[in-house]
Amino acid sequence: MYLKYFGLSVKPFSITPDPRFLYLSAKHREGLAHLLYGTDESSSFVVLTGEVGTGKTTLCRRLLAQVPKGVEFALILNSLQTPLELLASICDEFGVQYDKNNSSRKHLIDQLNQHLLAVHATGKRSVLVIDEAQNLSPETLEQVRLLTNLETGSSKLLKIILLGQPELKIMLARPELRQLAQRVTARHHLESLSPEEVSDYVRHRLKVAGASRSLFTPGAIRKLHQISKGIPRIINLVADRALTGAYGLQKEIVDKNLLSRAATEVSGLPDQGRTGWLRWALATLVLVMITAMAYWWVNQRLILPGSQDSLAAAESGDLPESSIEPSSPAMDVLPEPPELSESLAEEPGDIDQEVVIPEPETVDLGALLSTEEASHSAFPKMFELWKFDYASQQGDSACERARKVGLRCFYTKGTLKDLKYHNLAAVLELMAEGGQRRQAIVTAIDDDHLSMIVGDETYTVSVADLDTYWTGNFLLFWRTSPSGSMVIKPGERSDDVLWLKQQLDHTEVSGGTEKNHSRHYDEKLRRRVMKFQLDNGLYPDGIAGEKTLIKLTAAQLDGSTPILAEVK
Repeated sequence: MYLKYFGLSVKPFSITPDPRFLYLSAKHREGLAHLLYGTDESSSFVVLTGEVGTGKTTLCRRLLAQVPKGVEFALILNSLQTPLELLASICDEFGVQYDKNNSSRKHLIDQLNQHLLAVHATGKRSVLVIDEAQNLSPETLEQVRLLTNLETGSSKLLKIILLGQPELKIMLARPELRQLAQRVTARHHLESLSPEEVSDYVRHRLKVAGASRSLFTPGAIRKLHQISKGIPRIINLVADRALTGAYGLQKEIVDKNLLSRAATEVSGLPDQGRTGWLRWALATLVLVMITAMAYWWVNQRLILPGSQDSLAAAESGDLPESSIEPSSPAMDVLPEPPELSESLAEEPGDIDQEVVIPEPETVDLGALLSTEEASHSAFPKMFELWKFDYASQQGDSACERARKVGLRCFYTKGTLKDLKYHNLAAVLELMAEGGQRRQAIVTAIDDDHLSMIVGDETYTVSVADLDTYWTGNFLLFWRTSPSGSMVIKPGERSDDVLWLKQQLDHTEVSGGTEKNHSRHYDEKLRRRVMKFQLDNGLYPDGIAGEKTLIKLTAAQLDGSTPILAEVK
């Protein structure tokens, strides 16, 4: 009901596992990487656990949406099955033909084995995914383990991925299931979102839904994290109810109080209602009495010279001007920053110790985009950051000129989280208030601000201000191999392979340097690339493709690459 009111195309906080809205925090990227690893040839058993609502099923849907080539899936959603029922369900999912009148375990396993062998003969892989695996009985889990015995002389015929709540970890720790636990090749526990990630999560989902501005105050976001404990499903429930409430009250933005009321309605618990009002009233009365007695004692016993004048001024209403709250927004009084005001209101005992760190001076991005310098192309400056001269290169476009110096363009649509993940200076496409398209280069990002180059000058811009004008489109450069190839594969022999080894040597996550100068993409190099991919949330296929080379570009430590933040 609130979509048109807030300018949204779809509901941003639906609890259905829609891959379009998937927010990949660092934890979720690692979780997805483990799921993708579960489809790899070298994997056999992967376990992904997490609290209810942390996004396990959504990650699973994302996995299925980007099915690696040559992989067939069997997805089991109903885990409350006997061992025989589970075998039948697996056969049904894989499309295995079996005799319905002779559905013994042996018959089902024999038919499944024949199917898996046939798939393996074509060079493909079979992957079984079981959701809500904590509901499997020990007997059924043992049947799952026995399926890993289906193998050839060199590889397992069936890869298995178990998704479940934390209870699954407890089950796998049982002595009777130690054989199963020992076969797990990769484990990952999906943690809840941090306060910063909750903010990014809300911003991401609103942007996907078509929002052109922030719909929650910073205080509301902090309250949302406090209430939800960083669980995405709870975030969705509370945020959706809060937007409904804001629409009902005709408010343009959700504040902390409105969010608290929404959380109360979602939980179904009384918000200090009829059963709690008396306790609240008594506590308030006691507090007032104690405060009044303390006030009387101080003013009667510890009156300092000149304090009578202050009391008289207070009684007459002649308070210092800084003590008077403005009666309307039109008053020329500078309010305190919202976040500082809320923190002081919530923790009055810390006021004396509060150290206020001055905010960096920011520019009005809307006004900046209307200037003449904002109409200039950002690419000459981008080339300068890469230590190249734009004018001396030939080409009809910036990307053609980039190829002349060994760079490639990567153009996509994303969020600030994506920029941080790539960690490379990027050209952003911005929309001025008059509808004109502008370009700016982002060179650094922190929680609330960005450093941006517009024209020839560097400015500090607030993240909230950027959200108003950024279309989400951005372009970055990445470094290719000497031949310009965008893919370097195992088994290859070339100078590109030697270059790849050298690039890995210059990163902190390479796991060591190569001692030889072989130009052969051997198994050792493949495993180095797979480790780099896993460390960076990529599909660990051991192939140095575009995404891997982009991350490898940002990981270089020789100072030749314009990155957003130092690699730790």
